[in-house]
Amino acid sequence: MVIPITSSKITSAVWGPYEEYIITGHENGEICYYDLKTGEKVNACKDHSKQINDLQLSKDYSMLISASKDTTAKVRHLTQFNRNGLVIYLQLSVLAWTT
Repeated sequence: MVIPITSSKITSAVWGPYEEYIITGHENGEICYYDLKTGEKVNACKDHSKQINDLQLSKDYSMLISASKDTTAKVRHLTQFNRNGLVIYLQLSVLAWTT
């Protein structure tokens, strides 16, 4: 499957469980969630002001941490619910660290 990216260049990516979705970090600080069955962008957020350097998921896939060139790392709690398949979305609560 090819997912066309029309926004900023991808600089980091992680696979979700069972290869159902992919999370991408972009040069402009945006984080996007794509459904791999449809290729559709499920959600996106822009919590960083500069490029995403790295994305990592917790072992149970419940948390995502992102590191950015803006010198912050942010942890997000991922919530899953099932409506015609797995859908991932961001909760509004974000923890942030900065140097």
